[in-house]
Amino acid sequence: MRPSENEFSLIIADDHALFGMGIFQLLSKQFSNEKFSIAYNGSQAIEMVDDNPPELLLLDLMMPKVDGFQVMEHVLSKHPSVKIIVLSAHKKADYVKRCMDAGCHGYVTKESAFEELVLAIQVVRSGESYFGYKLASIALSERPLSARELETLQFLCLGKSNKMIAQQLEVSIRTVEAHRANIMSKLKIDNLPGLVIYAMQEGLINPP
Repeated sequence: MRPSENEFSLIIADDHALFGMGIFQLLSKQFSNEKFSIAYNGSQAIEMVDDNPPELLLLDLMMPKVDGFQVMEHVLSKHPSVKIIVLSAHKKADYVKRCMDAGCHGYVTKESAFEELVLAIQVVRSGESYFGYKLASIALSERPLSARELETLQFLCLGKSNKMIAQQLEVSIRTVEAHRANIMSKLKIDNLPGLVIYAMQEGLINPP
């Protein structure tokens, strides 16, 4: 794999300072490694990766301003050699499947034992993906909305018009209208305020 299994660089991106520092200290001790660093928000994570791409990025999803999904999209497009393991409190199918679809390499919940995080790092560094049996099963189960419908829902909740969403997603306005109709039909919600409440409850958008 490498001259030493402990010789690798890693950035931890998490806006909860105590949690991030705790993981940093545990991993630094586990791997006896001084190449680990912490980003406390999504913008800082992007800056750090752009400045010096690490081998691994441990990424929280729900961060202010620039969330983990935006960081993931940027890093995977600009730095495809960086391997991303999501470390999140969320274990719902939509989150896990969306991360799989985006191309992340692993997903570990924050309720997991530290040993599982270490295992995920080892597996991903070996060139494999790590989602664990339970998370993989959750992700492959039936979901109410597709990945593109989730994107459309997020834009709708941000007040974007059908035309603006179409431009952002590079699709036709008719396609956006179809996504909107499918979302309302699947969720059995026929108004925008109801969609906003649903999105906040599912953690798809941050409360105002």
